[in-house]
Formats: sequence, C-alpha cells, structure tokens
Amino acid sequence: LDCRVLNNPCDDVMDVCWSKDSKRFVLCSLDHCVLVYEDLNHGVQGEGSKWSCVMRNAKDHLSYVQGVAYDPLGVYVASQGSDRTVRIFSRKPCSLKKRGAGTNDTANTDVEESEAQRVLRRQAQTQKMLTDKKFEVLTKSRVLKYRNTEGSSSITMKSTESVNNVHVTNANATKQLAKHYLFADESTVESFFRRLAWTADGAFLITPAALYHADGDDTLKSRKGDEKVEDSSTPSFATYLFARHHFDKPFKVFAGLEKPSVVVRPNPVLFKLPKNAATQKNTTYTTL
Repeated sequence: LDCRVLNNPCDDVMDVCWSKDSKRFVLCSLDHCVLVYEDLNHGVQGEGSKWSCVMRNAKDHLSYVQGVAYDPLGVYVASQGSDRTVRIFSRKPCSLKKRGAGTNDTANTDVEESEAQRVLRRQAQTQKMLTDKKFEVLTKSRVLKYRNTEGSSSITMKSTESVNNVHVTNANATKQLAKHYLFADESTVESFFRRLAWTADGAFLITPAALYHADGDDTLKSRKGDEKVEDSSTPSFATYLFARHHFDKPFKVFAGLEKPSVVVRPNPVLFKLPKNAATQKNTTYTTL
C-alpha cells in the first residue's frame, strides 16, 4: 500500500472524492477552497505516486465548502457550500477523433443495442481522453442557487370598450414568477456537511439540503367544510436530482423530508428497466 502525506495549502478539509480512474481527487475546505490533486506518475511502471495540485479555486464560494463530487465520466467537478450554492466546474472540451472507414455502426442487427453500444463507446473514449489530457477547467463555473416557480395569478384590467351600448372590459390573467433559494441556509442546516454525489453512470447529480417550493397553482388556500387546507407554499425539505448537462432546474424532487438531508449516496449498481416499464406510470421510493 502506497501512502503519501500531502501538504494542504488550505484550511480544514471537509470532504474528499476520487475520480473513477484514481488518477485525481478533489477536496474542499473551510476557507472556501476547492482543490484537485493529480498523480503525475499515474500509469508509469516502477514509479511511485507523485501528487501535485492542478486546480485551486478560492473565489467562487463565499463561505464554507462542505461537499465535493467528481463526475465518473471525468467532465465535471461539483461542490456545495453553506453559501446556499452548488458550483459546477467543467473541464475544457476535447474533440473526439473520427472513426476509421472500416468501422460500421450498423453491423449489429439490433438497432437499439447498436445505439447503446455507440453511446458507451463514446463515453469510454471521452473518459480516456480526459484522463490523459491536462486538467484544465473553464474560467466560469455554473452556479445553482435559485429556482423560479409560478406564483399566484394576477388579473390585469385593460381598456373598456362599448359594443352595442354594452360596456365590455378586457382582462388578461398573467402568471407571476417567484424566485426561491434552492438550498437551505446555515441556520436551518446545522450540520457541517453537505455531501452531494453523482450516480454511478454520471447521469444525475444528487444534491442534499434542498428546499422545495411548489408552483403557485398548488399553493392556494382553500376550505373543505370547516377543515382548512394547509398552505403548502411553505418550503419543504428535499433532495434534488439534476440531469447531466441540464442544471437549469431539478429533474426530480424528493420532497417531504422532516429534516434537511446532509449526505446522499446513490446505489453503485445500475439497474435495468423491467419489461413492463411502459405500463408503469408511477415510480415510488421509500424513506427509511
């Protein structure tokens, strides 16, 4: 077992996450830092590991960084902090070489299987290229902080017209957008950790410590007899799933938690959909 002691130029380390190939790992610290270390002798026979810091970011997060996650496909590095944000650092893109003329994507008679194999092959190519390529990220990180929801409807009255001596007033109903924080603040999440994670295939980023606000149509108060229906506009604790490359809004929301989630870990086993998946409309999950 090869052990090394690394001098960390930052404050106390809060979380560590390895890349899938074990060539790099990312860590975060209390002084707003996100760092990536790389083994410069990775894959070299007869040489011990030689670790070097290849990325250091201390300007994006405004408070403690409490969790990091390394994309299994090697494209993204995600971090989450007590400043109520998730930051997505993206590697600089690299182009895939064209396949040789002798290859044929349609060799397999099963079109769907051939397509799936093509996607897996391209992912493997991209991952290998990013492993061998110098670690560089884009200058600007992606920020996940707010979510826009539809507020209550408002009615705008327009000019009054006279038709056959009858006054007609035009009215337009418009939806108002409300901006809400995606994640809870420090006073709500008392834990020092907000450990996010990618799924094993990199298809989703799972983030804890989330606040979920329903859209305005679902938050109206009403009465059923003497029973008053609770106003659900009050945010509920939740966990968000963001689809890969689509970080504008959550793909799925696991809401209804009694307390904020602070650590998430996906199942490392990839499951296949059952044959009757097309007939199943609802997918349930259980809170333990």
